[in-house]
Amino acid sequence: MPTDPTPVRRTWFVTGGSSGIGLSLTRAAAGRGDRVVAVARDVGPLAALVDEHGGRVLALPVDVRRPAELEGAVARAVEAFGRIDVVANNAGYACSAPSRRCPTSRRAASSTRTCSGC
Repeated sequence: MPTDPTPVRRTWFVTGGSSGIGLSLTRAAAGRGDRVVAVARDVGPLAALVDEHGGRVLALPVDVRRPAELEGAVARAVEAFGRIDVVANNAGYACSAPSRRCPTSRRAASSTRTCSGC
């Protein structure tokens, strides 16, 4: 059975793409030749990846708490690459103190943002 030597190239949409797990995902996907739309409030840390991978990495400044910004980024992703194959909803933040010391309102806000992106 013949195999196709051309690898499948996917288009990723990564929230929180400028640090931590999101940045690692962005690096890994771009490194294997996939296209990546990385969104973050601060896209500065993505500049080197954009330079290194040219048109395969699109860094967009987006605050995921603002639905219109997120919708605009999805539209730009589809415009740039034609589709989105993989979504990594990674944006979020955490209270770095032990749970009992983190205010309930902050724990609730962290859970909401991490689970819903808003």
